[in-house]
Amino acid sequence: MNHSNASQPSRHCQRDGYSIQQSRSLSLLESVVVLIGGLFISIVAQIFLFPLFGVQMPISSNFALTAILATLGFAYKYCVRRLFNRLH
Repeated sequence: MNHSNASQPSRHCQRDGYSIQQSRSLSLLESVVVLIGGLFISIVAQIFLFPLFGVQMPISSNFALTAILATLGFAYKYCVRRLFNRLH
C-alpha cells in the first residue's frame, strides 16, 4: 500500500486483473453520506414508531439518542472498512 499520500488509492493485483482500493478520504466521505441519510431516517422513524411502542420522549431526546447512535455507527463503519481494505 502506498503510504506517501493517504488520500490516493493503492493498487493491488488480483488473479483477474487490477482493482483499486477505496482511499481513506473516500471511506470517510462515504461514511458521512451514510451518516446524514441515517440521521434523517432515524429521526423520522423515532417520531412515528416510538409512540406505537408506548415510548414518549421529547424531540430533543430523539435528536440526542440519534446523535449518540450515529456517532458510534459512523466510527464502527469507518474502522471496519479500513480493516477490510488493509486485509484485502
